[in-house]
Amino acid sequence: MLRKGRRGIYCAAVLSALAPSAPALAAVTLLYDGAANSPPSSQGWAYLWNPVFGVQAIQWVTGRGTILDTTGARGDQAGWFGFGLAPLDRSVGYSLRFDLQVIAEGHGSDSRAGLSIIALSTDSIGLEVGFWEDSVWTQGDAPLFVRAETAAIDTTEALRSYHLNVDGDGYGLVADGQQLINGPLRDYSIFGEPYTFTDFLFVGDNTSSAEAQFELARIEVGPLFRVVTETLADAAVGEAYSQALSAQGGSGALSWELVAGRLPEPLVLETSTGLLTGTPAEPGSFPVTIAVQDAAGNLAGTDLVLSVQPAPSSFVHRPYLQRPRQDGVDILWWADGPDPALLRFGETDLDQTLVSEPEAVELTDPEQGGTVWRWRHRAVLEGLPGDRSFGYRVQQGVE
Repeated sequence: MLRKGRRGIYCAAVLSALAPSAPALAAVTLLYDGAANSPPSSQGWAYLWNPVFGVQAIQWVTGRGTILDTTGARGDQAGWFGFGLAPLDRSVGYSLRFDLQVIAEGHGSDSRAGLSIIALSTDSIGLEVGFWEDSVWTQGDAPLFVRAETAAIDTTEALRSYHLNVDGDGYGLVADGQQLINGPLRDYSIFGEPYTFTDFLFVGDNTSSAEAQFELARIEVGPLFRVVTETLADAAVGEAYSQALSAQGGSGALSWELVAGRLPEPLVLETSTGLLTGTPAEPGSFPVTIAVQDAAGNLAGTDLVLSVQPAPSSFVHRPYLQRPRQDGVDILWWADGPDPALLRFGETDLDQTLVSEPEAVELTDPEQGGTVWRWRHRAVLEGLPGDRSFGYRVQQGVE
């Protein structure tokens, strides 16, 4: 049967028959290579046109890609349909790359384009992007097929690499390193086929209200470019620190940047490697936002927290006993930090822990040139034989 609507005429029976399931997506999957000097229809895509008889739309290869021309008659429609070429799972994200150049485009409606790209995920949720000579834009779904997000760009100037990055309910469109537009994905399924298909791609002219001539050079899909480092290992004052940040997807060399927050002095983020290095001199919690950009201009970012622990306390004076009494004894020591201590005692193996909680008093010690802490710990000796010798040990940094 034929389906006719304001988006044009499609042979629904043919489209349904051409829709297989998608193979598993590993890394980057090449879907069309113009350098092979053959059209997409020779590389797994279906080429369909309308009207079936008398259409003036033509295609030819150029050595670097394929040109599709529907400017002979505005009412003609033609394009390449990709059915199940790769899984487009928006729940885990994916990135579609299209290398193309608009040569000429004309339209008779503010919400129609002679060149459109449609990408529908595994649940038919996706996006349609329209290309004019001076801008790119997306089709909305409420109201249906009305121009939505728009960005000015000369699409005729050169062959450009466009990256459509899909993540969850949203998308971002990048061209040659320039972030163009972003927004929510759309549900066009109320229109019917082909917008009910899954893992579906289309490149071409799908409207009788516009025409275009363009060259398509490359299509590929891969994992969404993202930072995969989820947490940072704790650091400590005075101890050398090093952790490499990691990203998946993307292409070419990466460039890392701290865009919000600060790192403890003198830690640095190496731009070319994503390596956090240095010996922190201050304790605390440091929330940061880190961004990374690949050679194609795709951006990814993440929020992380670096926790820097204080330097372990060391003893200013060795522990000593004070005021022995029948039921116990006070053990005192001075430390240059407030870190808790582990006290153990016993006759030989120091296998018993002290039962009371220590108290720490913060004082200023002129001899030390700063603050020290006096620790007092009561060792309860009640019930222990009075004619035995007991040892004790305080473990707090360097004893």
